[in-house]
Amino acid sequence: MRYFFIVTLSLATSLAWVIYLYNIDAFEKEKIKNIVFVFLIGTIFPFIIYPIHDFVFKPLQIYQGEGYLSSFLYNFLAVGLLEECIKLVPTLFALYALKNSISEPFDFIKYSGISALGFAFGENIEYALNYGTQVLVSRSILSVPAHMFFACLTCYGFILAKYRKKGVGYIFIFIILGALAHGLFDFILETNWFALSMILCVLLFCFCLEAFVEMTNNTLNVSPHYNPKIVIDQVVVRKQLLLFYFPIIITTIIVATLYDDAESALGAYIYLMVWQSSLIVLMFYRMSRFSIIENYWKPIHPSLPFTLKKKIGSNDVNIFFGLLTIKGEGYNSARLASLYDEDIIVKGLHKSSLLSKTYKARIIKKSYLSTEAIYILNMTDETFPIKNKSFIVRAKTNGISHTMNNNPIVSLNSLSPEQKLVFHEWVILIKSENKEND
Repeated sequence: MRYFFIVTLSLATSLAWVIYLYNIDAFEKEKIKNIVFVFLIGTIFPFIIYPIHDFVFKPLQIYQGEGYLSSFLYNFLAVGLLEECIKLVPTLFALYALKNSISEPFDFIKYSGISALGFAFGENIEYALNYGTQVLVSRSILSVPAHMFFACLTCYGFILAKYRKKGVGYIFIFIILGALAHGLFDFILETNWFALSMILCVLLFCFCLEAFVEMTNNTLNVSPHYNPKIVIDQVVVRKQLLLFYFPIIITTIIVATLYDDAESALGAYIYLMVWQSSLIVLMFYRMSRFSIIENYWKPIHPSLPFTLKKKIGSNDVNIFFGLLTIKGEGYNSARLASLYDEDIIVKGLHKSSLLSKTYKARIIKKSYLSTEAIYILNMTDETFPIKNKSFIVRAKTNGISHTMNNNPIVSLNSLSPEQKLVFHEWVILIKSENKEND
């Protein structure tokens, strides 16, 4: 029975992230059979590691020694480089076998991530059987998503070579970067530096998390299937992850108590409450915040997924006792984006509104002010009293209320002769078919 729970919990953890990748595949969803195919191949490959160690690394005398340098080289070559190359094989096989389905840069991110999650599924079973069920708590929070981050970093060079016309050298650079990040992650975990080891491990994890978000955002920005009406609903993404992770963690602790020992289960629970809960919040929020800007390609630089902000906005989410603010746009633009190219009703927010009644309109264009999405709205109502019937609308992102009855609140603006935005008033945008309910 214990083995059944270990397999089920390991599978559920990997599937949580597979569904996550499916959810953020905004423009062209992949066939389920292709996803299952790559995942299953990924689960087989962890078992190839052992013969490679026996017939390649041992004859070359590459093994884990006692010194830090020996340990680092072992983790870089025999763990990081080996595992990333093994995870890359199902990805490349999928890109070849499913080449008719590969139509956008995000497909590289998606299939490399799915391959890594299949790999992590097999590895989780092995670790739980050898070290106890309780290890699945920390591995579900750190190791499983980290496998996905490393694999996507490894694969990013292929994306640059194919879609940015970079040299083949970038493929090898990112393979080394992925292997280095993976090897360093394992090296830090194996060192006996107590709290320092965990701090360094979490920092490295955070760097890789932010790189993953930025790489993913880039691939979505340049999708040939880009549609201004489509954005990633960050609330839906977070709810899906929470729906999986809450029962996974609770069940893991219960199973560890029943089949291993209560002391280990209690230790895993305390560990979770002390610091891993903040990491979960950071991960779920940052990995759901994507700002899709058509044809915008941001250079990838080492950075963390949080900042130190003196002035906290209403959409900001803070962690670690309020000291750190999670990066990314907190405003959920899904409702506003869904109104693109739709017949809508414009209604003044306040009774003293300049708009004497509701007017028919249509959003005809989406543009960007720096990295902020703005929309061009045309009043289509012939009774509209103002000669200028074109306005720029911007989402209300400050304050507590951003919607009224689930309809987005926006600012109505126009351009002055000096080409500066002139604010008129706050209005509510209502889809015409919903007007009867409002």
